Amino acid sequence: MGFPKTLLLIFVFAFLLRAFPLAIDSMTGPDPWFHARMAESIVEEQAVPTYDELSMQGRFYSYAPLFHSIIAVFSIASGISVIKLTPIFPAIYGAFAALLAFAFAKRAFKSDSIALFAALAISLMPLHLMRTASYARPDSLALLIVPTIVFLIYIRQFKPAYLLTAGLALLHPLSTMYLFLFLVAWMVTARVKRIDFEFRKILLLILIGTLVWLIWLYTLPYSPMEYVSAISLDSAENAKPLLLSIFTFFTFSWLFLLVGIAKIKPREHMFLVAWFVFSLLYAAFSLRLAIFLSVPVAIIASFGFGFVFEKTRKFAPVVFALLFVLSTVVIYSEANSTGWFTPIPEREALAWLQNTPEDSVIASRWDVGHPLTYLSKRQIVMDGYFEFAPELDERNKSMSVIPLTADCNRLKSEQEKWGFDYYYLNRNSISSIAFQTGLLEADCNFISTVYSSDFARILEFA
Repeated sequence: MGFPKTLLLIFVFAFLLRAFPLAIDSMTGPDPWFHARMAESIVEEQAVPTYDELSMQGRFYSYAPLFHSIIAVFSIASGISVIKLTPIFPAIYGAFAALLAFAFAKRAFKSDSIALFAALAISLMPLHLMRTASYARPDSLALLIVPTIVFLIYIRQFKPAYLLTAGLALLHPLSTMYLFLFLVAWMVTARVKRIDFEFRKILLLILIGTLVWLIWLYTLPYSPMEYVSAISLDSAENAKPLLLSIFTFFTFSWLFLLVGIAKIKPREHMFLVAWFVFSLLYAAFSLRLAIFLSVPVAIIASFGFGFVFEKTRKFAPVVFALLFVLSTVVIYSEANSTGWFTPIPEREALAWLQNTPEDSVIASRWDVGHPLTYLSKRQIVMDGYFEFAPELDERNKSMSVIPLTADCNRLKSEQEKWGFDYYYLNRNSISSIAFQTGLLEADCNFISTVYSSDFARILEFA
C-alpha cells in the first residue's frame, strides 16, 4: 500500500476515533452546549450577538467571536443544524492534525515512513484526543491553527501565517499568547545560536496578532483588567501535570520521543527542538497548557521511530504488532472513558424547565450551567463563562455555599440575593454526600421538589 493510501487510512481512523462520542449521542463536557447556543444565536440573528440574556442572568457578549462564527457559517453552508454540527466539527479538524503532523515531519526528516508515524502518533495521542474527541472548544481548534502557523514559519511562508495569526487572536487569546511566547523564545535562541532567520517578519506577525486582539478587547464594554478572574485559575484544568502524565498523555509516543531526543541533531533541527523544549516548560504550569505539547512530541517521536525501525528492520512485524497492541489500548480507553456528559434522562429534566415562566431564574452547580442554559432556555445564576463575568466571585461563593447547607435562613438569604426560582441537581449532585447532608437535607417551607428522577431533581424556591 502506498503512503497516500496509508495516510488517508490514518486520517479516517483519526476522525472515527474522535467521533466516537457521537455513537452514544453525547457532547464531551459542558462547553460545547455554550458554543452551540452562541452559534445558533449568530445563525438566527445573522450577526455576532452583543448581549447574552441567559448567562449569569444577562451579560454583554464578550467571548472571542471567531469560533462561534465559524460554526454558524458551516451550519448555514452545510444545512446541518448547529447542535448536530457542534460535536462533529472538532472530530474533523482534530483529524486534520494528522495531515499537518505528516507534512511537518516529512519536511523536517525527508521520509514518508517517519512522517506516517507522526500522523499515527497524533491520531492516537490521548493528550490530543481529550481536546478533539467531539469536544467543541476554541482551544481545540487552536490546537490545529497554532501548529499550522508554526509550520508556515518553519517553511518561511509568512503571508498565510499573518492571516491565521489575526484569526487566532479572535479565536482563542490564550493560545495566541502561547504562540507569541514561543516565537520570542525562538528569536532569542536563534540570536544566541547565530541562526539566520527572518526576525522582522516574526515581529510583524506578533504585532498583527496583538493589534487585532487589542482592537477587539477595547470594543467590549469592560475594563481589560476584568478579563480573567482568579476563579478561572482554580479549575481542575489548571492543575499542574504529574510525571505520570507523560505515560498517560503520550502512550507509546514517549518511548520513541526519548530516542528522538537522544538521536536528533540539535543544530540541524534547532527549530523543532526549541519548540518542544518551550512547549514542555509551558506545559509544566497546568494541564490546560499541556495540549500544545502534542504536535512537537509526535514529530520528534517520529524521528525516534525512524531510528528504531532502521535498527530493528528485520523485526518489523514484531514492532508493528506491538504498535497495534498499544493502539488498541488507546481505542479501548477512549471507548470506556467516553460517557454521556448530559444523558438523555437529564436532558428531559432540563427540557421540563421550559414549562416554567419565561422569566424564571435557575441556580445550579456552575459546571452544569451550559447544558442547563441551552436546554432550559432560562436565565442561569452561574455557568462556566467566566470571561468578564459580572459579580463572578460573589456568584461562585453562593453556588459553593448552597449545596453544603441545610440552614433555611441561609438558603433563603442566598435565594433572595440572586432571585432564583429553581435549583437544578443532576445525577452527580444527587449522589454527592455534600448535597445529601446539605441542601437535600433541608426542611424548609419555601422549598419543594417539582421534578424527581434517578437522573435529576428540580427544587422550587417560593
